[in-house]
Amino acid sequence: MASARRRPQPPLTEALRDEGHAFDFVQAVRLLERLRPDAARPGTVPDADAEAVRFRSYVGLAFPASDLVSVTLPGSGEGARAQPVVEVAFVGLAGLQGPLPRPDTELLLERIRDGDTAFRDFLDIIHHRLLAFAYRGRVERRTGLALDTPDDTAVGRLALDLAGVGTEAFRRHLADEVEVLLPSAGLRVGPRRTAAGLERLLFTVLGVRARVRQFVGRWIGLEPGQQARITRDRTATARLGHDSVLGARFWDQSAGVDIELGPLTLERFERFLPGGAEHGRVAAVVRRYVEPGLAVRLRLRLERDQVPPAALVGGPPAADGHRPVRLGWTTWLRAGRVRTDHPEIVLDLGAGAA
Repeated sequence: MASARRRPQPPLTEALRDEGHAFDFVQAVRLLERLRPDAARPGTVPDADAEAVRFRSYVGLAFPASDLVSVTLPGSGEGARAQPVVEVAFVGLAGLQGPLPRPDTELLLERIRDGDTAFRDFLDIIHHRLLAFAYRGRVERRTGLALDTPDDTAVGRLALDLAGVGTEAFRRHLADEVEVLLPSAGLRVGPRRTAAGLERLLFTVLGVRARVRQFVGRWIGLEPGQQARITRDRTATARLGHDSVLGARFWDQSAGVDIELGPLTLERFERFLPGGAEHGRVAAVVRRYVEPGLAVRLRLRLERDQVPPAALVGGPPAADGHRPVRLGWTTWLRAGRVRTDHPEIVLDLGAGAA
């Protein structure tokens, strides 16, 4: 791609070959890994020849100007299994920074000048393994550097474990929700679920303001076998005012919560309706966060100036901007201007998942 001066930039492979010292160690290795996607990542297999990169340590009596000394790319005639060689200056047994005595380094340099690289190649077997593990450790512990998807990294797996969904069975079942669970895993740690945590979770997942109203009461129906009856059975233990209820239902003030989203634009409002692109997502997130058995209602609030005019049309939105009306969802009876601050509808999301 051309630069701001309208001159084409050289390929990264040429930049690595000619100016390898200008690259960061991890950056250079990642680029080389992408050149050989079929090869194993450094530090992951016993056979060093099967890895994408071969590491070598710099041997000399001078102080290198950077951590990365050079990058040597295989030639066109060396075959597909030929490895690029990365020479570094921060890990080495010989040289000014190595533990070997200076006479050993001088002897090693003399043998290299005479064309005998056996001693250096032997040391590079150790250097390669040390550098491969150093690269692997840095990449695996920093999610932003990993080439894997976030949930396949060590940090991602740990976060899913803390959220209680780290097993393979859970991950397969929640394949579409993993990207949502990862950034909010901390909110799921521990047995307690809070309204503030749910508000934060919804804002993280949906990007809209959410407000949770607690202690929304509802009538709870009683099964016929749970209803009190008059009987002559002396073993009956139901006592009025204690553990018996007159009637087929009772009022539970702590039975549910209301979740208010918005105010929303009409386009986003319709995405949260049943059948919309985001309805199933918000329903799944809420059910998995709230306690089992807690009834949840979703209140969608529409911006006042976003109320669509009722028009008897069908199909896609007309050229004049009129949308097909959806009775009970995007229609409100009004006389003149909309008088309420934010028209809303209420959707029942059911109870939380166990």
